[in-house]
Amino acid sequence: LLGKLYLADPIDGCQPLTPIFHKESDPSNKKKNTAPFVLVERGGCDFVTKTHYAEIIGAKMVIVINYENQPSIVMGDDGLGNTLGIPSIIISYADGKQLKEKLNSKVPEEQTVTLLVKFDMPQNLNVEYMLWISSTHQSAYTFLERFRKFHNLFEGAIKIQPHYVLWYCYHCKFCLLYTSD
Repeated sequence: LLGKLYLADPIDGCQPLTPIFHKESDPSNKKKNTAPFVLVERGGCDFVTKTHYAEIIGAKMVIVINYENQPSIVMGDDGLGNTLGIPSIIISYADGKQLKEKLNSKVPEEQTVTLLVKFDMPQNLNVEYMLWISSTHQSAYTFLERFRKFHNLFEGAIKIQPHYVLWYCYHCKFCLLYTSD
């Protein structure tokens, strides 16, 4: 993705954002075929909310600035991430500070930031996941039975790592003690 960066207003991206004016007719955008990217700060709400509000105003990507002195994280999903149509990434506080300084420059020619973002996908086409099931729930076995046909279609490209939840039944032990001869 090639994009022209805009600072979110409000900067935390937790409320509806002020629309950005990314004009396709602007020669700097047309020549480079850029898309609007929005820069937001971390905090105040979840990442999905920030991305949702940016998408509403026409952004094609969201860049989240991490907190100062914080390690990299994996951005979480609040359960509604599947409704989004644009990507979001998180960058370090230091990198975000530099971008904000550039966007807030007093010199108009220095206020433009164009970014090229490339998403490299791993070449491993295998899917691995953990399946947590209980031996007492029929729904787990129903799921496995229904999923078998899909698993067979992928011929070993799916790896399931089962985890079994075991329950201690005090009542069961108590019944066995009093019902045996």
